[in-house]
Amino acid sequence: MSNEGIANHAIHTGPLIRRENHYEFESLTERRHLFNILYFFAIRLPIKYFCIRVNKQSSEGKTVLIDSINKELSRKIDIHMDYWKQFEQINIYYDNGQTELTKIITAVFHSKFPKVSIRKVSPVDYKLFQVADLICTMESIHNKEVNNQMSHSESVFFGGRQKFKKDYYRKLTAKRM
Repeated sequence: MSNEGIANHAIHTGPLIRRENHYEFESLTERRHLFNILYFFAIRLPIKYFCIRVNKQSSEGKTVLIDSINKELSRKIDIHMDYWKQFEQINIYYDNGQTELTKIITAVFHSKFPKVSIRKVSPVDYKLFQVADLICTMESIHNKEVNNQMSHSESVFFGGRQKFKKDYYRKLTAKRM
């Protein structure tokens, strides 16, 4: 990323794809170039990920939603406990963007592991944080793609549903736990 002159730039994948915020005057070619830099960086990393999905609309209020997120996160961690046990300490980097998520993440991880460090970060300082944003965005777009709800900007950016699945999403899922 330093070679591309963007070492001190935080790539925020959603707005990049949708041509929002400071990407609104960038061409499709320029936005794809930035995306590809981060995407191929992510593909080369020795990482594993999982995502949880909770239907916000079907939750009966905030308390039920928080409980659902808590249970699903805990379940996913338990499923992959052998993976987690290889680490002496779990470091969580979060920007505290959503207070309730910060509380859930803190509570669940502290209840499961003896050594957990929660660190507030600025996305520009942590490329792995930007990779996590990329993964979340791609999983969200995949969910829309499966339900035939990709936005026009997402479809244009990736060249359609099939190219999204074949050229991008499939390679990313190789990193899934």
